Amino acid sequence: MTPKEYNYGAFVRGDTIPKRRFTITKTINSVTAPVDLSDYTIRCDFLLLKDRISKVEGEGITIIDAINGVFEIDKFTLSKAGKYQFDIEFKDDSNDIVQTYVKGDLEILEDVTK
Repeated sequence: MTPKEYNYGAFVRGDTIPKRRFTITKTINSVTAPVDLSDYTIRCDFLLLKDRISKVEGEGITIIDAINGVFEIDKFTLSKAGKYQFDIEFKDDSNDIVQTYVKGDLEILEDVTK
């Protein structure tokens, strides 16, 4: 499965990056339906060179409606300027299968005010 591309956009270093809501779906036999996240563990990493910022459920990720595949990445800030790559992995705890449904970029611009 190819992850869906999602780009956060650009933010100034130290500014608040607003929460983002995602709905995860999958298509089987031409039918698209939400992924029931009830038995899933969600993990997201933002990576800039060797700097990694990790988020998991309860620590930066909030499940809003598990049955309908809805979750949020909570608001946060980043202190280093550059173009971060990120992806969101989902581990189905009932069968130990991991899939990446979302990947993308987030750019942090240098700021002037300290």
